[in-house]
Amino acid sequence: MPIAIKPSSLLNSLLFKILVFLLAFTLLSALLLGVYLRGSMTQTVNSLISEEIKTDIDNLQMLFSNRLSEVKRAADLIASDPEILANIEGGEERILRLDSRAIDLRNRFDVDVLQIYDRNQIARTNILHANLYRVSTLIQLIPSNYADLYFVEGRWVYLVRREAPTGGTIIVGIDLITELDRITRRLKLRDKVYLQASPGDEVTPPTGNYFRTEFQLPVGTHLLNVTLLRDTETYFQVYQQAQNAALSITVFLSLLLIVLSVFIIVAIVQPLRRLSQAARELANADFSQPYQPRSILNSNLNPLRIGHGDEIGQLVDSFTRMEKELHHVYSGLVRDLERANREVVEAYEATLQSWANALDLRDHSTERHTGRVAELSEEFARFLNLPEEDIIALKRGALLHDVGKMAISDHILNKKSPLTDEEWMLVKQHPLYGYVMLRPIDYLKDALDVIYCHHEKWDGSGYPQGLKGTEIPLKARIFSVIDSFDALITERPYRPAWKFDEALEHIRSRAGLDFDPVIVEKFLQWIETKKGELLAEYASRTS
Repeated sequence: MPIAIKPSSLLNSLLFKILVFLLAFTLLSALLLGVYLRGSMTQTVNSLISEEIKTDIDNLQMLFSNRLSEVKRAADLIASDPEILANIEGGEERILRLDSRAIDLRNRFDVDVLQIYDRNQIARTNILHANLYRVSTLIQLIPSNYADLYFVEGRWVYLVRREAPTGGTIIVGIDLITELDRITRRLKLRDKVYLQASPGDEVTPPTGNYFRTEFQLPVGTHLLNVTLLRDTETYFQVYQQAQNAALSITVFLSLLLIVLSVFIIVAIVQPLRRLSQAARELANADFSQPYQPRSILNSNLNPLRIGHGDEIGQLVDSFTRMEKELHHVYSGLVRDLERANREVVEAYEATLQSWANALDLRDHSTERHTGRVAELSEEFARFLNLPEEDIIALKRGALLHDVGKMAISDHILNKKSPLTDEEWMLVKQHPLYGYVMLRPIDYLKDALDVIYCHHEKWDGSGYPQGLKGTEIPLKARIFSVIDSFDALITERPYRPAWKFDEALEHIRSRAGLDFDPVIVEKFLQWIETKKGELLAEYASRTS
């Protein structure tokens, strides 16, 4: 049974919008093309060529004038060059140095003629363009300190003469045919540029379709006739093609249809692309933040109103409702997970603190030692600007650094007399015992460095591994200083507590032996900031 399509649905459908727009645009384009092809392109082509040539001639004249000025400046600089002046007079060796310097200057200023004479008008250096190779001397041709156009050896040459202040003459020049070739290549002109072949001659252009323009270049006291020929074949090919109405309309409409298709596709794909991007963002959304409706449809440059009431609009509406519902559901789940995670972390931390308290109760000689070193380690680590995760790991390691002593008997731990060698060997194994006990717990993996290595020494004399220098993990190096300092200022069964300054001096003296020298230096700086607080606590413990 056929399905009836409601008029409102048809008018709002994407296909209907595209067809209407395509038909209107095609008819308008055909109308404009017909009007355009009725006119003549000849006047437009000639006007275009004239404007282009005028711009090109202005640029050529400007560059040519600048080039003449540069030649004068080059002559002035060469005539005052200390190295040139120093070598004008002299023997063969000076001539070689003069030639070398002259070649450098010729290349620097891109000139075609460079002649240097001594005070006796004897040529010392004669560097010429290939087409002027027969010119042996120009000094008699040009007045002193003068510049002008000359016809030399069948070539137009612009020459500048300058007198050296220490005696001698400098003549600098450019071959104008060569110079015009340089300028036309620099301007990327595709024209043929001709100079007047010789005084009084006319330029005979080649056969073909050329737009001819004549102009003059002022050179010194002369005006040099120049002819510029521009090939017009390309321009009139376009004109002739425009007259072929049937072919032009076909090609033009085809191009219009392609452009139109691209426009329509972009208009369709744009909201779909935003919708796809919104879906990707939804997959990585932070549901802990309040829900914020997003804008997927953009009415700018959307004359077809794609996405408003059509299939794409319905898809966007469905996605928006789904996103809002997902955000509501998942934000609740995220909050529940975060709360559960905080509870787990708090439970772990409470367990660690309980273990630390149990260790203090078992080892009477180190009562409150664990809590103090954990607090001091955290404060010192923050003074060192350690990353937060390293500070947490260091504190956990400090709380459990002596957990391995649980494997050692109370007789040994609380013994007031000196330990025997065998008993001492057992005590030295407590870092290893602690490492083995806690290694299976993934939660404490970052704290194991402190537990296993806090009795290692900078010079390698520590235990249980005998690590040396930076082989010892950074957190263990930091904690070993804190641990030793607190142990020294705390009374033990086998010795009284050290005085505060004596303990600091001992830490300083063991830098480079027991402790990392850099850590000791930072520790002493940090202690100065807490000295009053620590002294008060020390006094309460020793009173």
